[in-house]
Amino acid sequence: MRSEGKASSAMTKTTFTTSTLVTDGVYPNCPYVDESGSCQSGEFPKGHVTPHGYAPKGSKAVFPKPSQCRCNEYYVLSCQGVADTVAGVYCGEWIPLWSKISRPGEYWSYEWKIRHNPAGKGCNPEVRNFGYKNAGWYQTWFMGSEPGWHILSYYSKDWSNYIYIYVWPAK
Repeated sequence: MRSEGKASSAMTKTTFTTSTLVTDGVYPNCPYVDESGSCQSGEFPKGHVTPHGYAPKGSKAVFPKPSQCRCNEYYVLSCQGVADTVAGVYCGEWIPLWSKISRPGEYWSYEWKIRHNPAGKGCNPEVRNFGYKNAGWYQTWFMGSEPGWHILSYYSKDWSNYIYIYVWPAK
């Protein structure tokens, strides 16, 4: 388990990353930046505060057992442009993510890549710190770099729900 950015389990190995140079997984900045520094994804108008199709605490949201208030929400924007908890992307492509932070604090992003493990042990998450965040909506990005299922969650004084992204091999 993890509590406010401190690893406490001797049974799992966790990789922490604070670098802004990210070649896969969850990324805190828009990957489509022009020379002026503006995001050029074309999907989100300036001042957009909630993702299209957002329904508060959708029935599909699954929270980790340690979640106490179930108040931090996490969504992936599907190809139909709707906020959901399940989506797919081709290897090498980006997909936008939305975090509704209700409990301000350090934002820790978790990604579990589901791999076949003959020993039957769980996979270790990749963990990234995106710094302190106030309450509100924040956009991050996910790049599919490895085919298969990826399970994502974040921690900011409580756990968010999981989101599930399937990465297909490159087109």
